[in-house]
Amino acid sequence: TIANIDSFKRLVKRRVDPLEVNMRRYLFRSKLPVLRFRKIEIHGVTENEKDYILKILKQNGEAYFSLEDFKVGYFKLLADKKITEIIPHAVYDETDDSFKLILDVTMNNSVHLAVGANLSSSTSNQVYLGVEYGILNQFSQHYYIDAYMGRILNAISLKAVIFSTDDRPRYLSTEFSSMNYNMFQGEKLFYKDDRPAYIKQHESFLKFRYALPVSNNSKMEFGFAGAVLKDKYMQTKLETFSENSFDQSTYLLLDGSARLEKNDLNSKQYPTEGGFRHLTAQYITGAESFRYPDSIGNSTPKGDKSLSYVQLSGGFEQYLQQKGKFILGLKGEAVFNNKRALDNYTSSIIQAPSFSPTLHSKTTFNEAYRSNQFLALGVLPIVNLYPSLFLRTEFYGFFPLTMYERGPDQIAVTTRSWSNMQYIAEGSLVYNLPFTTLSLFVNNYSYPKGNWNVGINIGYLLFGRRFVE
Repeated sequence: TIANIDSFKRLVKRRVDPLEVNMRRYLFRSKLPVLRFRKIEIHGVTENEKDYILKILKQNGEAYFSLEDFKVGYFKLLADKKITEIIPHAVYDETDDSFKLILDVTMNNSVHLAVGANLSSSTSNQVYLGVEYGILNQFSQHYYIDAYMGRILNAISLKAVIFSTDDRPRYLSTEFSSMNYNMFQGEKLFYKDDRPAYIKQHESFLKFRYALPVSNNSKMEFGFAGAVLKDKYMQTKLETFSENSFDQSTYLLLDGSARLEKNDLNSKQYPTEGGFRHLTAQYITGAESFRYPDSIGNSTPKGDKSLSYVQLSGGFEQYLQQKGKFILGLKGEAVFNNKRALDNYTSSIIQAPSFSPTLHSKTTFNEAYRSNQFLALGVLPIVNLYPSLFLRTEFYGFFPLTMYERGPDQIAVTTRSWSNMQYIAEGSLVYNLPFTTLSLFVNNYSYPKGNWNVGINIGYLLFGRRFVE
């Protein structure tokens, strides 16, 4: 239109002063009744659902309210997954010079089933099954059952979330999760050195969360949880072994946490727009116990030890649109805790926070990227080759302040230095479909030397939230 505006002007000879047009519009609008509402009529819902909608709109049919008042409650209602659509109509009522608001509401089914999978050339093949049940009455309630099945993760999670209906939206959730992780060093079961090659982790926890909004895309969440964690591993190589050959560390823990999070990324996997930020503070206390059968010669029984520490963590991820088809992503993460060394080197490494910024790094165990205190930074140059087709490169530096070394009798010796830097480099060709993601990747880790990996990934790789976040 702008390019052809001169041609239009030549065809249209009539000219009217903008001031005159605005005056005529003003006079026309001044004759219209004021757009205010009092009565509300709701179709397509049950009585309980109608009561819930009226609570969100904060109207009982007695007081007048404006269009702006209605918009606030309207968008709150649409944010509820139980409601599919709300079509409003305004019908003028001459008796009180106002409009009756008619809402045609379409509700979702109460029960939703979800099926997903991740197919990969590596160890991360996985199947996901989910059931969601939603209720609207005095509160909006959602109940979830999630099941994960695969070589790396097998888990079941039960969750209930209740949303408030007052001025400030809030929710209270209860979650029980039981998960088993089988972690490998890369794609191999054994290496020719003493690095932990095969690790089994079990977590069972009950967690309560209370959350309230800070802005449109951010929330503050407070949590309290109790958990039983079990790690099974071998500290030395055995020629033959069975289930009873694994050493076991068990932790009985309580956790209190506060988390500030903002998320407006455009995708859960391989995003290209928006950003993500979080700050988390946790206090964890409990006890550690250790049992070993025959993996090391010294089998003197050990008593339980208390374990208490504070952990502070934060991270960001941001994508910046550049000129042309170029996108620049930035990512960073930092963790600090004052946790003591655990019973042995392997247990200390397993329970140390890990830096795993890529899909592949989330599915492998690499001790060089685990530390109780670290800083990590990354840059992600991305090229949009075609709609939904991206060439994504990622380069990360990992800077641990503290590291563990294997000491005599498998004890963990803490060293403090910024010099033990590691890197991760990955390139991937990503194609986003409406229902899944396809990616072909190649990556390189600085540890161990020569650690190159090539693979293909189809689908979404999903992991539930863990006890220590």
